Amino acid sequence: MSIIEIFDKPEWPCSKSFLQSWEWGEFQASVGNTPRRFLVNDKPVQIFVHRLLVGVFWYIPQADLAVTDYELLVEFVKKENKIVFIRIESLSALPTLSSQAKVVKHRQPEHSLILDLNKKEEDLLTQMHSKTRYNIRLAEKKNLIISWEKNAIVFNQLLTETSRRDKFGAHNNDYYEKMLTCNLTEQVTVYLDDEPLASAIFIEYGETYTYLHGASANAHRETMAPYLLQWSAILRAQEKGFKIYDFWGVAPENAEADHPWSGITRFKSGFGGTRLTHGQAFELPIRKLPYKIFLFLKIFLNILKNSK
Repeated sequence: MSIIEIFDKPEWPCSKSFLQSWEWGEFQASVGNTPRRFLVNDKPVQIFVHRLLVGVFWYIPQADLAVTDYELLVEFVKKENKIVFIRIESLSALPTLSSQAKVVKHRQPEHSLILDLNKKEEDLLTQMHSKTRYNIRLAEKKNLIISWEKNAIVFNQLLTETSRRDKFGAHNNDYYEKMLTCNLTEQVTVYLDDEPLASAIFIEYGETYTYLHGASANAHRETMAPYLLQWSAILRAQEKGFKIYDFWGVAPENAEADHPWSGITRFKSGFGGTRLTHGQAFELPIRKLPYKIFLFLKIFLNILKNSK
């Protein structure tokens, strides 16, 4: 039973999730979330330190650890100062570590769609919904231009349109600019002449090509540019030798029709794929009184927000 902190990249092994990669940790550091990296019983776990008014908490996204590994990590954390709680989103299902653990909503998607790229192009098309195939073929006739280059200005421009149209919050422009400097990322943009219609950021890690963020323009919706973007990305991932295309977040399987992700889930599901569900998210208090204060402040701030 051992826990060793790692400070040098050559000593950091590959993980199953890009969220546990050294490169993602460096990106997170650039936006203010300090990474710390440990080998827990020889298994890598990257945590991110988030500041609170009453201390800090450790966030562990999609680590591939067993219960005994987490228990060892918790004992280590108890010796650290100012850590109020640990937030864990396990890669796979875990029994509750403690009766004191509080089940919470996921920050990372709990549900995803996974596309097997070990298939021929015609088989990938066959497994799609007929409407999706039709929209791809329609987009291919619109003289759209596909550009594989990193351009944060274009992405942020389209994301502003998308977030206003679909009424969701997004990170600030600097966040995506810094993300695109990470060597795990690549970006594709679909243009009509010189007008950007759709853009997306992908992660290349291990055997998986992940569709992380996407945005589209309000104009020229009839061109079906997002469908051509996805199909182009699937083919590119296949050409590069990736075995899995991860569509990232989707709504739960039996979600209500008014679920916030119902629209994007219909879009992604049209390309086929199988569902993948990760383990529950929960918070484990380390310092009980500061954690209670944190929960009180969280409720109070939500009340203020909703009263506006």
